[in-house]
Amino acid sequence: MEKNKKKYSVSEGPLNVRKEASSDSELMGQLQTGDVIEALEEKEVAGEAWVKFSKDDLSGWVSVKYLSVDIGISPIATYKIVIPDLNVRKEPKTDSDVLTTLGYWQSVDVFEKITNENGEVWLKIKSAGSSDGFGYILSDMAVEE
Repeated sequence: MEKNKKKYSVSEGPLNVRKEASSDSELMGQLQTGDVIEALEEKEVAGEAWVKFSKDDLSGWVSVKYLSVDIGISPIATYKIVIPDLNVRKEPKTDSDVLTTLGYWQSVDVFEKITNENGEVWLKIKSAGSSDGFGYILSDMAVEE
């Protein structure tokens, strides 16, 4: 992959790959959680951002809402969620916007541990829907693998 092209990793898979930048377009295949792609083109259609890519024998368009920007750093730990529905927050605080929800016993890679002003420990994880590709979960709701 060229260094000047933006890279994304699939944060929610399987992810449908479409022929055109539309959820109604022909299905070309699927990407799996953790797959890394390189953006060939990016565009917005009807308020939704899409990325065009080509990887191995698969090429097409995917919705950005299921991707995280791949920053090329390694996780510091892996945790499993211990409650049925855990909100992933935009910032490390309980009143922050919810980006997505994780399910019971789902595994997540942790890139940083943060203690906020209230003394709560939050885990920084990859998450779809955020501008920097990350979200936060409360550490009390997960156990280290």
